[in-house]
Amino acid sequence: MLLKHSQTIQSHKVGESNQKKAKITKYTLSSSLEQLQENNEALKNSLEKANSRIADKEQSLENTLATEKQLQNLLKRKKENNAAVETEGQEIINKLEGEKTSVTQKLNTAENQIKQVSETVEQLQKEIKVLEDRLDKATTEKSI
Repeated sequence: MLLKHSQTIQSHKVGESNQKKAKITKYTLSSSLEQLQENNEALKNSLEKANSRIADKEQSLENTLATEKQLQNLLKRKKENNAAVETEGQEIINKLEGEKTSVTQKLNTAENQIKQVSETVEQLQKEIKVLEDRLDKATTEKSI
């Protein structure tokens, strides 16, 4: 009986020891579960932040692409405007060169006409001088 009682005590001690181990294990599992839940929550928060940053980056990229498209359109318009200005400028230059040629020809013609008129005036002045001299000579001879 003593042996049985000793076994019962020992069995009871083993039971208590197993209960303590079970409680410790339960506490450890509970702590581990709590830690996993905290880690899971932290990962969720981190994932939400990462997704938010990704969305921000996507929006930023869309804005950058839109700005790039606008800049490309502006550059295209600038090239078109430059080409139009260059063409119009060349047309104006050609027109002015044509007008310059025309004015130069008119100036040369006017200079030639002035030269001819000057020569004619000189010739007429010489003829007038000759006629005046003849008149003076005739008047002098008549008076004598």
